[in-house]
Order: sequence, then C-alpha cells, then structure tokens
Amino acid sequence: MGKIVELDVRDDLQKKLEPFQKIMNAVQPLEVGDTFILHAPFKPVPLFAVMKAKGFTYEAEQLDKKHWKVTFVKQGGRTMILDNRGLEPPQPMMRTLAALETLPKGETLTIINDRRPMFLYEQLDELGYLYKTKEREDGSFEITITKG
Repeated sequence: MGKIVELDVRDDLQKKLEPFQKIMNAVQPLEVGDTFILHAPFKPVPLFAVMKAKGFTYEAEQLDKKHWKVTFVKQGGRTMILDNRGLEPPQPMMRTLAALETLPKGETLTIINDRRPMFLYEQLDELGYLYKTKEREDGSFEITITKG
C-alpha cells in the first residue's frame, strides 16, 4: 500500500479560490500505488480527464449534499520493451542496465534475449529489481523487470 494524500478544497471554493494548482501540487509527487483523496462541494468531473491522463483511476462518492469524496489511485502500467536478440554478450546486459537507469519507479521493462541472462540476474538482485523469466516458444527468453 502506497502513501495517502488527502486534500479538502471546499473552503477554497467557498472563498472563490481556484484549487486546481493546489490539487496538481498535491498529486505531482505521487508514485504508483499512492492514493489521493479529494473533498469537494460538487463532483469534479472536469478533473477526471486530467487525472486519468496522469495515470490515475478514480472513484467518486457523494457523502452529503455539498460534499463529494473522490479517491484517485496512481496506476503503473507503462512497459518498455527491449529486444536484445542477435546481440553478442555483454551487449544485452549493457543495454538492459542502461534502460533500467531511466525507468521510473514502479514501471516495467521487458527484455527479450537469445539466452537466459545469468549474470544479469545477479545485477538485478544487487540493485533490488523484481523480475520473472519466461521461455518463449522460439527458444528465446522474456524477462519482465520491475523497478521496486
């Protein structure tokens, strides 16, 4: 379970203050698995598309006549694919480690190699990455690596 950030913009809106920037500042540091809970005097429908574009799913519930609670959860889901077939060692490992350096936390890198990357596994363990290997029908190996 990630962290939870809660923001109530009902007072801001009552004082005719636009809360959009305050909301964006609150969600900006959130990572995959984190939750943002917004309290508003109405169902903030225009915000849903903005938050969806930022990778959030949402659930809205009306608690009172002028009190909506919307729970947004940051989703992962971007997967980068790196096809290392046909390359001689150590090229597949070098390319994979370089790609992992740019991978955001919680995102996934899938590599396809001609052989099982035994030396890469040691590196991944050392760096704290989660991974799983699947042998493909053509004899190559697909390794899915998640930055923890």
